[in-house]
Amino acid sequence: RTKYQSKKQREAAGKTLNFNKSSPDVQAGLLESRKKEWDKWKQFNAAKIVSGKELQELLAEGHVALPMQWIETDKNAHKRTPGVVVEPLYKSRLVARGDLEDTNLRSDSPTCDVEGQNLIFSFAACHGLKIRSADITNAYFQGQELDRILLFKQPPGGLPDPELAPDAHLLARVPIYGTRDAGRGFWKALRNSLLESGLQENRMVRALYSYQEGGDVKAMICSHVDDILWACKPEAEWIIEKAKKSFVWGKEEIGNFRYCGKDIKQDDDGTIHVNCKDTTLR
Repeated sequence: RTKYQSKKQREAAGKTLNFNKSSPDVQAGLLESRKKEWDKWKQFNAAKIVSGKELQELLAEGHVALPMQWIETDKNAHKRTPGVVVEPLYKSRLVARGDLEDTNLRSDSPTCDVEGQNLIFSFAACHGLKIRSADITNAYFQGQELDRILLFKQPPGGLPDPELAPDAHLLARVPIYGTRDAGRGFWKALRNSLLESGLQENRMVRALYSYQEGGDVKAMICSHVDDILWACKPEAEWIIEKAKKSFVWGKEEIGNFRYCGKDIKQDDDGTIHVNCKDTTLR
């Protein structure tokens, strides 16, 4: 129950929102963000709806339906400092109670550490290249398809879908946030895609990749779960574009963005500044 305890700790620290304890205005915003999240489940065909005889057969075979919960945040919270008012940007994530799952599945999923990210910043600054970032939309849903049965109950209060019966369950097709091996399922899919694009994996820093010709490094890219950071020379743009084709990417940001809790700003001369000012002020 470590993850469940962690959720309570995050709520106490103000990092996540508790729907039942929120004001009516916040609840209205969260209901809208829950609908957007469920729409993503349907867009990526993340799960099959099962009920009636089909559900009973699965339960009779011994499959246990795990509960689900909403993890909700205000993504603009870090921007609020003394005297600064910023409109909320609510994010709802439908997450499985994977801490209750009885499994010994391998779950490691490497992410690029700070040293690897700094290598990309240095590469970009030294060569006068634009530093860029993007996230992969609903990344886990774009991971490798499951080869096991994962059954879920609806979260307390049900899902924001009038066509869904209260007793309907979800049969996962792809990795689901909160399950033990979800991160690994996505990492394997992303790693395979980058390698097939022609990038090479760094032997010392996992989740850091590069492309070179004749010893000249043309591009560097890294991943931290679904957040992607990269820089590349003009003649290597093609390899990044090739890598993008395997997934649905979100908005690309250039030169001025937030990455893994750090604020990144690049000057016109290529100098890159990295700080955590907003987090520190809070």
